[in-house]
Amino acid sequence: QPLVAGHVGEVIDFQAVAEGLREIAAQFEHNVVTQATQNLSRKISRSPSEHWKDHLTDEVNQLMKRGVFLEHLHQERVIMALTLTLMKGICVQTPQLLRILFTTVHQFVSYAGSR
Repeated sequence: QPLVAGHVGEVIDFQAVAEGLREIAAQFEHNVVTQATQNLSRKISRSPSEHWKDHLTDEVNQLMKRGVFLEHLHQERVIMALTLTLMKGICVQTPQLLRILFTTVHQFVSYAGSR
């Protein structure tokens, strides 16, 4: 609902502003996750599967650094959500990697849980 702001006749639709900010955040998130998925996909396509856990770790860490306000959330949950989001993106692009990616994610989660 529009509200009158400080200047005479100036009307601000706060719901529209909030919707615009949500859209910007969603686009930013989509772009960051898409870029991270592409980076990870490129790295794993060029390296043996023994190195995939390291690539996954690096990409999740990069996402953590780029994520707005992620440091204020429960870290293990954020890491798991980012990991699964990246893996979903890779599996959508390259479904035949599902089995070995599952093993990689299992190793990653086991390693992250032991830290």
